[in-house]
Amino acid sequence: MKSLEKQLSSSMGLSLVVLFGLFWWVSITAIHKVTEQYIVTRLEHDTESIIKHLIWTGQSWHLEQEISPIYSQVHSGHYFVIKTPHNNVTSNSLENYPLFAKAAPKQTLVYETKGPKQQLVLVLSTQARIQNQPIQIWVAEDHSPIQQSLFTFDMIFGGFSLVILITIFGLQRYWLKRGFSQLKPLESALIDLQDDKIIHLNSEDYPNEISGLIKNLNQAFSNAKAQLEKSRHANANLAHTLKTPLNIIYQLLDNPILPSESREALQQQAQTIYRLLERELKKARIAADAVQTARLNAQHLQDLVSSLQTLYPNIQIDLKGSDEAIRQLGLDQEDGYELFGNLLDNACKWAQHQVNCHIQSHASGVVIIIEDDGPGVAPAQLAKIQERGYRLDEQQSGQGLGLAIVADLVSAYQAHIQFSSPKTGLGGLKVTVIFEPHKNAPLENKAY
Repeated sequence: MKSLEKQLSSSMGLSLVVLFGLFWWVSITAIHKVTEQYIVTRLEHDTESIIKHLIWTGQSWHLEQEISPIYSQVHSGHYFVIKTPHNNVTSNSLENYPLFAKAAPKQTLVYETKGPKQQLVLVLSTQARIQNQPIQIWVAEDHSPIQQSLFTFDMIFGGFSLVILITIFGLQRYWLKRGFSQLKPLESALIDLQDDKIIHLNSEDYPNEISGLIKNLNQAFSNAKAQLEKSRHANANLAHTLKTPLNIIYQLLDNPILPSESREALQQQAQTIYRLLERELKKARIAADAVQTARLNAQHLQDLVSSLQTLYPNIQIDLKGSDEAIRQLGLDQEDGYELFGNLLDNACKWAQHQVNCHIQSHASGVVIIIEDDGPGVAPAQLAKIQERGYRLDEQQSGQGLGLAIVADLVSAYQAHIQFSSPKTGLGGLKVTVIFEPHKNAPLENKAY
C-alpha cells in the first residue's frame, strides 16, 4: 500500500516545481521584454532625431548637425545607417564597417546582428518618406552589457527561487509529518485495544477531521465488547452443560471390562457430542468476531510453562523465543494456550527429562519447534496421531483429542504442522508449526 504522506508530498512537490518554474519563466521573460522595449524606445528617439535633421541639398542627403557625440566615437556601441535613392549616410562610429541592414517589410523592424567588434547589437529598421523620397534608416545599439547583466540577474533570481522552493518543500514535508504524527497514537491505541488495555478512544486526542471515525470506532468497540461478553457467557453455559455427560462417557470408554462393541458405540456418540459442542462454540465465537481477545505474548507462555513445570516436576522445559516473535504469530491468548498447552502437555507426558520449545522468526514466517527426549513415534503412526481419539498408548490418561485440536487450530490460522521423529536432537517426537507472514484466519473460521 502506498504511503498517503508520500503521495501528498510528491503531488505538492511537483506542483511547487511547476508553479515556481512557471513563475521563473514569466518573470525572466517579462524583465527581458521590458529591457528590450526600453532600448527600442531609445532607438526610436534617435530615429526621430535623424529624420528631423536629415536635409536634401539638391544632389544628396546629409545631416545638418550631429545627433549625438556618441555616434562620432569609433566603436562606441551606437550606430546608424541611412539609405536614400541618391546616397548613403553612416555614422563615424561604424568606421566603414558594413552593418547588416535588413530591409523592413513593414514600417519598422527590430532584429539582432553583429557589430564592428562582433558583439550583438539591437537594430531598429524604419521606413520613412521625406520630400516624397523613400528613406530607410537603421539605428543600432550594443546591448551586450545589458544582456550580461540580465544573465547575472537570471542566475541570481533562479538560485534564489530554487532556495525558496527547497525551503517551502521542506516546510511542507515537516508540516505533513507533524500532521500525520497526530495519527500515531491511534495505531498505539488499537494495539493496546487488542491487548485489552483500553476500551475507549478519546476523540479530543486526534484531529477534528477524524473525530467521526473515532466516535464510530468507540461505538463499534462498545457493541463488540458487549457481544463478546454475551458469547463468552453462552460458551461457559454450554461447556458446563455438556461437561458432565462427556466425562461420564469418557470414563466408560476407559473401563477395561466394557465390550468392544459398546466401546465403539460410545466413542461414536462422544465424537458426535463433541462435534455438536464444537459447532455451537464456533457459532458463539462468530457472534464476537468484531473484536479479538488479548494477543499471546511471552509472559503468557512463561506462565503456561510454569504451570506445566508444576505438573511435571521431573521434566525440564526449555522455552526460547522473543516477545516480538511470539506476537508475530498473531495468536489470541486462548488459542495460544490451547495450541502450546496441548503440544507441551503431550511432550511432557512422553519425555524422560527434557522438552524444548523454541520460537524463531524468519523472513518466511515464524516457526515453532517442540521436541522431547521420549521414545519417539514410528513412521507408520505419524499420520494417525492427528486423528481425533487416537492414542499411542491406551494406558496414558486422556481422550486422544489434544493433537487433533492442535491440528484444527493450525488449520484455522492457515499455518502448517509437521510431525517427525528424527534421530538427531533430543530423539523423541518433534513437532514443527510454521506460521507464514500475514496469514491469520478470521475468527469465524477457528475451531474450538
